[in-house]
Amino acid sequence: MNVPHNRTDMKASTFERILMIAGVILIVGYLASMYVEGFSAYSESIRLIAIIGIVGFGAYNFWIQRQDQKEIYAAEQLADKLQQQLADSKRQVSQLNAEVQKLNQELKQSTAEAEALQDALTKANAALEAQAQRESE
Repeated sequence: MNVPHNRTDMKASTFERILMIAGVILIVGYLASMYVEGFSAYSESIRLIAIIGIVGFGAYNFWIQRQDQKEIYAAEQLADKLQQQLADSKRQVSQLNAEVQKLNQELKQSTAEAEALQDALTKANAALEAQAQRESE
């Protein structure tokens, strides 16, 4: 089902309905001119108007399809651009995650080194206190 999405589509839909109604009226008029003698004088005029209407509707359809193709092309371009941006963003996130993991590893290593130095300092302080206590005795 063709549901109009914006005001332009609604106008086009209304225009298409008007063209269809006019076409039905012309077809009924043409058939009436074939079978009803009172309308036979208008047969050529109705046929000419019907031909012009068909050509006009064909031109209108061509124009609408061309507009739709332009919109589809623009939407495809936008989708490609957004996909590229998404890929770039994913790449950046991946790089940032790798950097975070590297920094976390460095933090763990630095923490381990700090704890080792703290242990060494504690041992050195204990040794100094023990030596100071022996000298004071």
